[in-house]
Amino acid sequence: MGHFRALGLFGLALFGLFALAGCGGSSSSSSSGSVGTVTTVTLTPNPSVSLTSGDVLQMQILAQDSAGKTVFNQTPTFTTTMVSGPANAIQISNSGLLCGGTWDSLVTPIVCTPAATGTAGIEATIKATVQGVASNSVNAFIHLPVTRVVIGNNPSPSGASCNVAGLGIGVPQNGQLTYTAQAFDGNTDITASVGSFSWRVVDTSVAEFGLTVTGAVNTAQAKLPGVTQVIATTNNANPVNSVPATFIECPVANITITPSSIAFTAAGNLQSLTATVTDTTGSTVTGASLTWTSSQPAVATIGVQGTALAVAAGSTTFVASCTPNACNTNLPFATYSNGVIGTVPGSAASTAYVAGTASTNLIPITGNTAGTAIALPNLPNSLVFAPSGGQAFLGSDAGMMIINATNNTVANTISNMPGRVLAVSPDSNVVLVADSANNTVTLLNQNGNSVQSFSIATAPNAAAGFTPDSLHAYLASGTSVYTIQSGVQPSAVAASAATSLSILANGTAVFLADSGTPFISTCDDTLVTGPGGSPSLVQSLADGSQMLGADSPNLDVIAVSLTSGSCPPSASAPVTTNLGTAFTPRQFIVTPDGKHVYLTSDAPGVVLGYDVGNGTSAPVSLSTNAATFTGGVTVDSANVFVGGSDSQVHRIDVATGQDVQAFPIGFIPDLVAVRP
Repeated sequence: MGHFRALGLFGLALFGLFALAGCGGSSSSSSSGSVGTVTTVTLTPNPSVSLTSGDVLQMQILAQDSAGKTVFNQTPTFTTTMVSGPANAIQISNSGLLCGGTWDSLVTPIVCTPAATGTAGIEATIKATVQGVASNSVNAFIHLPVTRVVIGNNPSPSGASCNVAGLGIGVPQNGQLTYTAQAFDGNTDITASVGSFSWRVVDTSVAEFGLTVTGAVNTAQAKLPGVTQVIATTNNANPVNSVPATFIECPVANITITPSSIAFTAAGNLQSLTATVTDTTGSTVTGASLTWTSSQPAVATIGVQGTALAVAAGSTTFVASCTPNACNTNLPFATYSNGVIGTVPGSAASTAYVAGTASTNLIPITGNTAGTAIALPNLPNSLVFAPSGGQAFLGSDAGMMIINATNNTVANTISNMPGRVLAVSPDSNVVLVADSANNTVTLLNQNGNSVQSFSIATAPNAAAGFTPDSLHAYLASGTSVYTIQSGVQPSAVAASAATSLSILANGTAVFLADSGTPFISTCDDTLVTGPGGSPSLVQSLADGSQMLGADSPNLDVIAVSLTSGSCPPSASAPVTTNLGTAFTPRQFIVTPDGKHVYLTSDAPGVVLGYDVGNGTSAPVSLSTNAATFTGGVTVDSANVFVGGSDSQVHRIDVATGQDVQAFPIGFIPDLVAVRP
């Protein structure tokens, strides 16, 4: 076996030697100047080499002058000094071929006779000399065959540490974990005779080793939050890798963005937000790649460095998130900041779209005027706008319909996609459709092409929502709440028969309309016992600081707070406000500036309301005795449109709190939405 390897590598060695001798000399010149005499010689691999007895390895030489230029046309000489074992038990040929034993010839090596290593192994020091300049020393270890390499399961942290459930011990940024490797021949520990291990981190964005080659013990340093693997390798000629060990930098647990609100001066104005990031130990994290989002991109956008650009009049909510794998690398969860409301002054042109479950007409209302009806191919059962404002999606039993809101036409009908449109992702790229008849949930792109379809155990209810970074959706279905991510089969994360859920505007929790108002913490997808109340409908305020619950005849207001390193967030006991009448809720409408809340319901002649600033009930009397269905609010928080049982759409002026205009529709407008 040694003879065969030597023959194969001998040709490579001759090639390497000839290349060394034929690439120019120390007196050669180039456009950058002449090459000087040799001042440094580097022998690699270094600082040590591990070989099984009888292995052959080509050593490499780099000779350089004082300017760092490579010096060619040199013939090196090699010396071997035995550290342990008999004389000449390790030899290197004139061409730099290292033998884990003895060569038959140093000039024309063919056969490498394996050394008799035993469990103690053999060690020698090798050097190369060029123009009288000696290289670094390389320790060569010759040993029994390595059949496996093992890294200890419990790396030793330095200083502060965290424990990530299911993964193990981690350290904060710049913290260190020390690992110990062992080499075995069968069940015999031969670590001491191996002498050399090569260490590497699989994902170097998470951690790094100070040295690539060292002994059986090595220390990795944390760079950015996440998890990766550490591998130790020995035997240079025929490498043997360890089973990977885990390295963890403590995950990002809290993000606080400041200032707490932004007032733009006009469209085109730039404002900057600053994020302070801490991990699960409370230690500060720098350099984390955050995802910045705006709930109303038509009002203002935000870039990767937290710089926001005003686009048009209105209000929006900014959130920063640590979203895998840009942040919290290779971990299964994201972390979200507080929400910051940004306001651009002025009045916004707006269009409300009106449909009904018993009509095939879709009527746009622009300003104070109802426009020409758009003929729909099917009776709709739902109406949801993309946050970008360019498209509206209507579900039906005969397929999903896509409306081009720029020219008010039916752009497409997806006949093989029946069901209700429950949600559109904040980035407007994904539409979630639930088909209760077939117990399926489908994610589609904005053109209506299916991205992925899932079967679930129970019929999906009419409740779903996306986190601000569009990474996850949550769906109420029968007696379970599912988390959904593109490319991954949905998994049940909570047992609940809730038919309503709402994701906090900042993404930290998913509240359920169930007894006690329980919520799912998005940082680990665990169900948390709720703070109280028994709402039948829930809705987040615009900045994510409070969750609202419709709990007839009351409105429950639950304050939610984030503290450094907290998972889950904390929720206070509900503060209740009597809304003045018993009701069955249908939809919450929250103004983008976070100041007003409206609730449509079966209560006749009134839209129930709540003033966030002073915490009081603020009902709006309607011009007729109609009950109300669904509606929407303009991005400038100036007008609310609601559909009534009187076949009219009512426009509520937010500033005066009055029903100022009614639009006769000709059918029951139980599907109303406002274009962002």
